[in-house]
Amino acid sequence: MAVHGLPAARARSSAIVLVAAGLVPLVFGALLPAGAGVNEASDFRDFYDPVARSVLAGRGLFLAPGAPAVAYPPGYPLVLAAVLRLAHVLGLPEHVGLSALTVASTVAAAGLLHALAARVWGPRRALVAALAWLTYPLVLWLTKQPNSELPFMAALYAGVVLFFAALDAPRLAWLRLLGAGAVLGVAMLIRSIALGTSVLLALAFVALRRDVRPGPRLAGAACIIAGSLAVVAPWVAWVYAETGRVVPLSTGGVPSIRDGLTFASGDKPYRVDVGVGDDVRAAMVRLAARRLDTLGDVAAAVRVEVRRDPRAAAKLLALKAARSWYGTDSGRWERAIALIQVFYLGLGAWATVAAFRRRGAARRLAIVVCVLVAYFWGMTVIVLSVVRYMVPVVGLVLALLPAVLPLPARRPA
Repeated sequence: MAVHGLPAARARSSAIVLVAAGLVPLVFGALLPAGAGVNEASDFRDFYDPVARSVLAGRGLFLAPGAPAVAYPPGYPLVLAAVLRLAHVLGLPEHVGLSALTVASTVAAAGLLHALAARVWGPRRALVAALAWLTYPLVLWLTKQPNSELPFMAALYAGVVLFFAALDAPRLAWLRLLGAGAVLGVAMLIRSIALGTSVLLALAFVALRRDVRPGPRLAGAACIIAGSLAVVAPWVAWVYAETGRVVPLSTGGVPSIRDGLTFASGDKPYRVDVGVGDDVRAAMVRLAARRLDTLGDVAAAVRVEVRRDPRAAAKLLALKAARSWYGTDSGRWERAIALIQVFYLGLGAWATVAAFRRRGAARRLAIVVCVLVAYFWGMTVIVLSVVRYMVPVVGLVLALLPAVLPLPARRPA
């Protein structure tokens, strides 16, 4: 049974988290040197912002006339358009509206992470998880500029919280299961990496609710998937109507896979040398010279490289797996990020083991977090392997931190 804590304790702890989450982005932004505050997100400049302005102008989700904006899902551009519209109505500068979105997303994500941890550890102990997330350097860095990661984390954490609310319910909570799936569908429409999350949580529900008969348990799992499909289906239908193609969430998958196979080939001048071996670099150069427009093209090219130099192919795979935890698109700051990650991942591994050794809600949370971490890691290895794709699930790992505190988890009265 999950630990929920007394209402007064929950209210005080939640207030601490929400106030801290509102202040952290503002304080961090004020302390940043002027040059460091520049928006370096090329996807915001080249896609999200122009698509949002197209929506504002009444032209819809298009980058240009006749060019549907399908490289990324539509969730973040629609959020941006709503924020910019509200800023215009209120007579506020656009940058104030964007900053408000960053603060609101940070507050929502921190509050939801605290709520998730509080289900297991109680509200006071859950403060450790929320405050660790708020001081995690990679989260702080995200608050300095508009990006889709913070709204995505808020949606992802909301879906996981609803899932655990359904998992802990004494009877099958159909509406909570549908709601969890629907909110995960919103997360998918913000970032396509979430594509498989509802299926994973549906499988986790089947595995963890052994107290429910198989038929209703499968029906509950189907509710999670149905909730996601209901949210995503209109976008898929619109894309098909505009392009004649069935696209699950976006068309950006193959270009990102290609980029992940060629990032050290020298094809993008803004990237610094990340120090790969000569054999791996040669493989990347050969891959960059090939036409990689479809998944079939990519699979064929990879097969050729594996046959030609299996050792280099294995080294490239290992490099991608490692860089998922510290890599950046530009190749800058990777050593500093690696040092930060060694500390946080070591702490997270300790907390995961400690949580898994407990029974009940703590173990269930550890299992679900491990499943989601493995999924996000696998997806990040497949595409351009950069750490910002892994930051959302690091927050879930931090929800396990109270397991290492000296006092045992509280039991319900």
